[in-house]
Amino acid sequence: MSETYNIQAIVLHRYNFREKDVLVNLYSKECGRLNLVARGAQKFNSKSAPHIEPANLINVMVVRGKQFDYLGTAQALKTFSSLKDNYELSILTQKTLSWLEGVLLYEDADENLFNIIFDFLFTINSKKISDPELAFYFFIFRVASELGFTPDLNHCSVCQCSVDDKKRWYFDFLNQNLKCEKCIQVIRERMIVFNPIISKALENFNYNFSGKVFLQKNNRQSFIKFVKNYLKSLPIKTKSLD
Repeated sequence: MSETYNIQAIVLHRYNFREKDVLVNLYSKECGRLNLVARGAQKFNSKSAPHIEPANLINVMVVRGKQFDYLGTAQALKTFSSLKDNYELSILTQKTLSWLEGVLLYEDADENLFNIIFDFLFTINSKKISDPELAFYFFIFRVASELGFTPDLNHCSVCQCSVDDKKRWYFDFLNQNLKCEKCIQVIRERMIVFNPIISKALENFNYNFSGKVFLQKNNRQSFIKFVKNYLKSLPIKTKSLD
């Protein structure tokens, strides 16, 4: 087995480690999530430190070790400066990376998921989206779907009728499905009223984040409330989005 290998990764977080080192948490295209030790990265003259800032897209040479794998060299390909210079975007970026750190698995590579994360950061950084917070909730729903949690929001799970504006709809968080008003046979406490506009919004939204992101105020609140409750109901550990 080679002692070194190269990867392309997005920096999720960095932590001071031991006296002078830094533990870098990455999500890579080739290997999924992994931790690397950057030797001496706490030093003010460290060559690697500027390249391993959170949200950076970097090329990395990994050096295999007995206890830890080490960051041999790192070169930033994209630093997403707007995500760090703009206060609101910096807060949203921290929220995004923190949430991803909680749901991404170690050594579980998914190139499509890697591209989704990069596309989101790239588009938010370009300031082409008028409502970045709303785009964030579309993004985390897309990530959850990529991880295998994809509810059918277009049909009643019982009678299979299509979602429309004529009936009252409910989402059952225990069974992860949708029910129309005629088929409700479960406890209401674990359900919320489902706004059909959510299905239409998810269908129309361009998942490379180049499309227009807009919902009327009431629909926007309904969508965000739905995504928050949906994530809480999933069998994965996610950090609070509040």
